[in-house]
Amino acid sequence: MINMSLTKNNKGFTLVEVLAAIVIMTIIITSVISILNLTAKTNRTSKEIIDATYVAQQEMERIYKLSEEGSQLKNFYSERGLDSSGEWKVYEKPQEPYVLVIKEQAVEDELVRIVVTVYEAESNEERKVQATMESLLKWGAEANEPSPK
Repeated sequence: MINMSLTKNNKGFTLVEVLAAIVIMTIIITSVISILNLTAKTNRTSKEIIDATYVAQQEMERIYKLSEEGSQLKNFYSERGLDSSGEWKVYEKPQEPYVLVIKEQAVEDELVRIVVTVYEAESNEERKVQATMESLLKWGAEANEPSPK
């Protein structure tokens, strides 16, 4: 008879049950916060890459327009000189929050290879590449006109 009255009187939780619930809730909350933190970091990185790619695309379109006009790149950018191979003309253009490095290499008579690289604008020597675009362009107004059909 005594055992029966004790089992009917269980109205609360034991300390072990409360501690187990707290541990399980802590594990779940920690997992959710970690996932949200990783998602925020991924979104931030994606935005930086998309922004830098957009800047590179804009600059490539600007250079394409210059190629149609036959204008020389050195008239529009500050020239850094030739790189180590001696085949590339290298130009630099600051565009906050980036620095654009434009490389120009003559491939054939009118064909020019253009590489636009977007770097983070930081004061240290090692700059981080954010985006790179490369294109081959025919330089001069006559070279970019569509051929008659």
